[in-house]
Amino acid sequence: MPDTDLSTPQRKLFVFGVGRSGTTAMVHVLNSHPEICVGMERYKYPFTREKVVQHEFFAFDRFFDFRDSDTNLLPKLDPVAAKLYEAMKPKYPSATVVGDKVPHLLHLIRPLRKAFPASRFIYLLRDVNEVASSWHSRAMNPKDRWPVENDYRK
Repeated sequence: MPDTDLSTPQRKLFVFGVGRSGTTAMVHVLNSHPEICVGMERYKYPFTREKVVQHEFFAFDRFFDFRDSDTNLLPKLDPVAAKLYEAMKPKYPSATVVGDKVPHLLHLIRPLRKAFPASRFIYLLRDVNEVASSWHSRAMNPKDRWPVENDYRK
């Protein structure tokens, strides 16, 4: 069942879960499909800080208009994000599924469902010990910009 907003006819898909549960890896797998375009925390700040959900976020021009007020994963600052969106841009107009990944979106399921009635959700769970280990490994890696206080206790 397609969304009712004709300006963005693609079905919406939102990926979320516990931090360090594999949401980033899932986005890379999903985006390997020629008809799927899922952002990497594309609207992290509007979703999590302002609780804002808008159809215009998924219009082509807006989706590729990266603003500091949207996310900290900006292509101009992050080579992984740059590569992701560079590969996504040519297939976006014909994609049948578009969306975003933000680890902590659970509280927004109702507004997302209301705005996009045909939306789908992928929620990733991971064993709590593995999550703690993953946080700790990043915190202890001197080559990672991850803050040291984000260890297993976080």
